[in-house]
Amino acid sequence: MLKTIAKLFGAASPDEMEGLRLDVERGYWVLEGNTDLPTFLRALPTLISRPAFLYFEGGSPDGELQDWLDRTQIDPTEQVARGTIWPRCEVFHIPLTPSTIEELAEISERIAYPELAIHMHVYEPGQMILEWHDAFDNPMHINARIAEASVADFARSIGFSVTKQPSEQGGDGDAEEAV
Repeated sequence: MLKTIAKLFGAASPDEMEGLRLDVERGYWVLEGNTDLPTFLRALPTLISRPAFLYFEGGSPDGELQDWLDRTQIDPTEQVARGTIWPRCEVFHIPLTPSTIEELAEISERIAYPELAIHMHVYEPGQMILEWHDAFDNPMHINARIAEASVADFARSIGFSVTKQPSEQGGDGDAEEAV
C-alpha cells in the first residue's frame, strides 16, 4: 500500500529509503565550516584509499553539468538510502577517480552547488565513507573507521573543524584504523 501511495504522489518508495548509510552506532567524525564545491571535491581523495563512488541526490542539473552526469554516471554498485522522501528526485552514482573529480571540480567552478546535489555522499563497496545531508548547510559526517590523520587533513584542506561523535557502544569506533 505504501509503495502505491508513494508512486501516486511521486515520492520515494519505502524500499528506496533503505540501503547503505553511515554506521552511526560506531561513532563518526563531525566536520563543520564553510567551503565551496570545487575545494570540497578536490580534497576528497585524501579520505579514500580504495575504489569509491560519489552519490549525488536532489540537485537541479542542466546544460554542461547534466551532460557530464549523464555521460559519467554508472549503474550503482550499492543502493544508498535516500535522504529525500518527497519530491522524488534524481540520483547519480559517479566513480571517484582523479579524472572525474577534476572534471567535476572544473564544472563546479561555474555553477551553484544546489545544481549538483542537496545530499552528497561517498561510499566504497559495502561501506559509507561520508554523508552530507543538506550539503553546505549542515555538518558533514565521516565514518569513524577513517584514520584521524586523514580526516584532519581533509578538514584542514576544506577549512572545516572536526570533532568526534563517540560510539554508542562506548568504544572509540575504531577511529585510528585506516580504511
